[in-house]
Amino acid sequence: YTSGTTGPSKACRLSTRYVEGQGALMARCLGIEASDVLFCPYPLFHWDATIGTIVPALLQGATAVIAPRFSASGFWRDVRRFGVTVFDFMGATLGFLYKQGPRDDDGDTTARLGWGVPMPTFKADFERRFDVTLVEGYGSTEGGVMVFQEPGKDYPAGSCGEALPEFLVRVVDHEAQPLPPGRVGEIVVRPADPSNRLLMMSGYFRMPDATAEAFRDGWFHTGDLGRLDTHGHLFFEGRKKDAIRRRGENISAFEVEQAVEEHPAVFEAAAYGVPSEHTEEEVALAVALKLGAELSEDALLAHCRERMAPHMVPLYVRFVDRLPKTPTEKVAKTELKAWHRGRRPWRRSDGPP
Repeated sequence: YTSGTTGPSKACRLSTRYVEGQGALMARCLGIEASDVLFCPYPLFHWDATIGTIVPALLQGATAVIAPRFSASGFWRDVRRFGVTVFDFMGATLGFLYKQGPRDDDGDTTARLGWGVPMPTFKADFERRFDVTLVEGYGSTEGGVMVFQEPGKDYPAGSCGEALPEFLVRVVDHEAQPLPPGRVGEIVVRPADPSNRLLMMSGYFRMPDATAEAFRDGWFHTGDLGRLDTHGHLFFEGRKKDAIRRRGENISAFEVEQAVEEHPAVFEAAAYGVPSEHTEEEVALAVALKLGAELSEDALLAHCRERMAPHMVPLYVRFVDRLPKTPTEKVAKTELKAWHRGRRPWRRSDGPP
């Protein structure tokens, strides 16, 4: 099933060829050998647990460990208990691990590699503290892993890596025309060899219209925004459905969140669009602070004004103990938007009338 962060989850029809092929790609990307122990704390209905963990272990004769749920306090205990060498992360899970109080044995684990998204700004500190290498990639339930970082290789900050040889990756405009390097558009992908089309899903289960919308002119339209640099490195810029349309301007919720999370008191943030009293949408922001941190709405907006264009500065701010999450630890923005309906959160005084 897809994650369902911006709408209901969709069931994907995956062939045996997809399962084996994608599992083999992950085994190659992660350098899995028979001696490895792979660890995943996410549900079995999700790609990471099945295709990204169990299948590579089966193919390589390695061991897979699936935890009932993610636990920040028990994560490293499980890593040591099972002799885990490779683990995956998602959403704010690395943040929860990082904010745990430092211990003398933080670096005393068997883990050599962690993979997932998104890569946090504290990556270098995390790697030093826990003596582990972190890598990320880009993919989806529909298309599997398409882009990945090679462990040990340097990449530009914010890059997901390069397209795997099995896939072609483009960034296109609203007319599906390829965009030049540096321009943001929709990420579209297809197998480099047409005979490998089963490396991607066969379609959405009992959703022919959604399948036809996703696969157009031989390309899978991911619904994600991104850009490519001149070296073919992919940079994820957020979901198309996550884009906020304010007074004729398209605003990337991802960019707003990145700027907000640069504040030292902020643990994580979620930006989303809410109906405007006038036209289109306004920018709303939900923020979870670090343990013991204090921050006022005005101080946060002052931080925002220094880092983003005026039309991107949120109109509404809401502080929460924890952002609502899906079972795979991604922010459930549908819940944030639902909460906003019928309520009046804090609103900046200089906002539009």
